Amino acid sequence: GGGVVAMGASTPLAFRMYGSYARQLAEHPSGDSRALAVKASPRMLALLASNEQAASDILEALSGLVSCMRGTTEDEYKEFVPLLDRLVTVQKPVVRREVLRWASTLFPASAPEGRYYALRLFGDPDPEISRAAETLLS
Repeated sequence: GGGVVAMGASTPLAFRMYGSYARQLAEHPSGDSRALAVKASPRMLALLASNEQAASDILEALSGLVSCMRGTTEDEYKEFVPLLDRLVTVQKPVVRREVLRWASTLFPASAPEGRYYALRLFGDPDPEISRAAETLLS
């Protein structure tokens, strides 16, 4: 689940360092980096949905984790479908934008899930999200 993070002075640095660490892991793809991302990503995505004031810092952590998810197996990426289904309806554009990024990274373009989230967000009220979805569909 999510929860509101008490943002101390060092919390933004912690998220950035975590993202940096995950990006370094992603440079040498392995089961360990994917395992970290599979375990930590749902929590980070939930934190993003509930902590708007910390969004840019949480996105730093998520950018490293999404890099670790490249080349996931079908069993690994299928675990994210229920989470992305919940998050695609969140009112905060930053969360919907992140759903689109994760979907385009996790799911092969040939997989139904690879197009579903782009179709779902194609008519998004946020023009940036709508354009990104259109790009994924073309």
